Amino acid sequence: MEVIKSIISDIERYYRKSYNGVYPGDFTKLAEEAISELRIEEQLSILSKSIGNSIEGKKILEIGSGFGGLIALANKKYSNQTYGVEPDKEIFQISLQVLEAYGININYVTNTRGENLPFEDATFDVVFSVNVLEHVQHPNMVISEAIRVLKPGGYIYFVIPNYGSFWEGHYGIFWIPYIPKWLGKIYVSLLGRDTRFIDTLQFINYWQLKLLLRRYKNIKILNWGEDIFEERMTLMNFSEWAQLGRLKKVVNLAHQLKITKIICLAARIFKMHTPIILTLQKME
Repeated sequence: MEVIKSIISDIERYYRKSYNGVYPGDFTKLAEEAISELRIEEQLSILSKSIGNSIEGKKILEIGSGFGGLIALANKKYSNQTYGVEPDKEIFQISLQVLEAYGININYVTNTRGENLPFEDATFDVVFSVNVLEHVQHPNMVISEAIRVLKPGGYIYFVIPNYGSFWEGHYGIFWIPYIPKWLGKIYVSLLGRDTRFIDTLQFINYWQLKLLLRRYKNIKILNWGEDIFEERMTLMNFSEWAQLGRLKKVVNLAHQLKITKIICLAARIFKMHTPIILTLQKME
């Protein structure tokens, strides 16, 4: 489909401009994966499993909807009302092309930030976000807004890189758990990578999130994703999208050295599992 090829080219150009010196892999492959139906189906499957409920017929909001692939596929295949907000104007414009290619109303995506959602209270059954919270300006405001627009009984599902862990997924490198940002920049520079990207990140970890969530008395924490981390470490049953292929090689080395159980135990004690897969439910 020529229009999809054109969209992938636009995505590739965006990635080359924005992630040069950060991402060391194949930008064409990364662009193809960004709107891969297989990858999106996998995300939706994990979402359904995490909330213990089918997404069929659910009204969903994706915060940081990126290039719009999930919005397009969910609306087309599951007959959902799946909406998205995306603050980056260039990404937003590409997402409109994706929606049009799928025959989906472009009004399902809005060019705005997660800190100020243009929806009424108690609008959505599920609020969903993957690898976004570390990029926002005010994570606490995004979480507050997600809770506000969620219906009582509804679910929040956020996937967030854990900067208390041993892996940094944007750069695809080993990480020093809990290091401050200034030291992180020195570390990245020693590896010959562009340090400016560090300035765009929030170094979120389990303890910060736990403290932040204490202020909300109307939510229940269902899961932090520790079980999923341990399953992936033990069975190596995770896909190799983007930098995950590099991570799988690291996990395979841990298996060869027979230290997988030790890593899982340390991760559980020191909350070093990655990513954090935070599942919340709003109380009735």
